[in-house]
Amino acid sequence: MHINRYLLDPEVFDAYEAFIDVLFELYTGAGKDAKLKSLIVSPNGDRRRSLAFVWEDSFDQHFSDHEAASGTVVFELYDAVMRAQRSGIKA
Repeated sequence: MHINRYLLDPEVFDAYEAFIDVLFELYTGAGKDAKLKSLIVSPNGDRRRSLAFVWEDSFDQHFSDHEAASGTVVFELYDAVMRAQRSGIKA
């Protein structure tokens, strides 16, 4: 997204930044990956008990201690990105 910043309307970039800020804890240290602002265990289930993969304890480090946003907030911010893009291409 950053590489295309100057090809997009500022509203698209701003909406995208707000969306990403809610989902990830960025800049956690030199050479470190961003962390997911999501719960390992939530009302929607326990990631450690997934049937799709075997949970490894090392996965825990990829989740942030910051409070996870609600599904409603995530959807609203995603929708704002999509609306800004649609407006930007005059669709």
